[in-house]
Amino acid sequence: MNIRKLPSGNYQIRMREKGQDYCLTVNYKPTNAEALRLITATIPNTQEKYTLSEACGAYLDAKKDIMSDTTARSYRVLIRQIEPKLANSKIRIITKAMVQTEINRYSVGHAPKTTKNFGSFITSVLGFYGNTITRLKYPQEDKQESYLPTKDEVKAVLDATKGTRYYVPTFLGARGLRLSEVAALELSDLSDDNFISITKAKVRAERKYVVKKTKTTSSKRRISIPDEIADIIRAQGYVYNGKKPEMITRNLEKVEARLGIPHFTFHQLRHFFATYTHYNGFVDKAIQEDAGWADDKVMKRVYRQGMNQDEISKEISDLLRDSLL
Repeated sequence: MNIRKLPSGNYQIRMREKGQDYCLTVNYKPTNAEALRLITATIPNTQEKYTLSEACGAYLDAKKDIMSDTTARSYRVLIRQIEPKLANSKIRIITKAMVQTEINRYSVGHAPKTTKNFGSFITSVLGFYGNTITRLKYPQEDKQESYLPTKDEVKAVLDATKGTRYYVPTFLGARGLRLSEVAALELSDLSDDNFISITKAKVRAERKYVVKKTKTTSSKRRISIPDEIADIIRAQGYVYNGKKPEMITRNLEKVEARLGIPHFTFHQLRHFFATYTHYNGFVDKAIQEDAGWADDKVMKRVYRQGMNQDEISKEISDLLRDSLL
C-alpha cells in the first residue's frame, strides 16, 4: 500500500492485490489504518473470494508497510495453527460460534495470553474484511507475574558486570530502556551534556538483525544518564559492541545464577525502573515519557505489581503516627 500527496492537495491511496491495482483519492491525509480500510473497501466481493487462510495472508500483505517483521512473522505462525476446516472456509460464512470453537480448541495446550492473541488475530482479519465478530470468551489469564528485582539485587548485578561490555547495557536496562533500544545505540547518540537520543531499535528480521525507527512515536525520546556512565561510553567508544542483543540477556542469566538471586529478565529491569521511580515520588507523566510508554496503562500495571503492599501500609502507618500521635 502506498499513500502520496497529489499536486491538487488530495491524497492518493494505491494497493496491489492478487495482481490487480486498486486506487482511491481522498481530500485529507489518512492514517495508515484508515487508508487500509478505505482501499480494502474498494476490492469487490472480498468475502466471497477469500478463505480465512487467504484473508490472513492478504491482511498481512496489506499491512506490511506498517507492521514490524517480528510481528508479521509471529502472525504467520498463527495462520498455520488454524484448524484446516476453518482455515479453508470462506470468510462470509464464518460465524461467532465457529471462531469460539476454534479458540476453545486452541486453548488446550496454549497459555491464556497466547490464546487471546490467536483469537484476536482471527477476529482482526475477519473484521478487516467486513465480518465483525465480538464478545468472544477467552481463558482467564494467570495473574502470576515475572519476578521483579529489588534495588539491592539490581546493584549486585551491576557490580558483577563492571569492567565488561555488559555493564553499560545492563545499567541502561535499569534506566528504563528496552533491549532493542540499547542494542541500537551508537556513540553519536550521546550528547555533550550526557543525554542520549533514542530514535531507533535493533530488531530481528528474516534471520538477521536490522536497525529500524522506534516502534511508536512515544518511544522516540531524549533522556539523561549519569556522568559516570557517559564517561565509560566515551572511553570505550561504544554502548554495546556485541553482534547479538541476546548475549546481554544470556550474561544477565549467568550473573544471576552466580550470585544466587532469583531469575529476572532484562525487560524486568525496565519494570524495576517504573516501580523504583514511582515509589520515590516521580509523577506518572514523567515516568511514562522518560521510558517511552505510549500511555500510562501498562506502566501503572507494572509498578503496582512491584509494590509490596505490607511495606507500603507500614510506611503509611508510621507517617500518620509521626504526624498525629
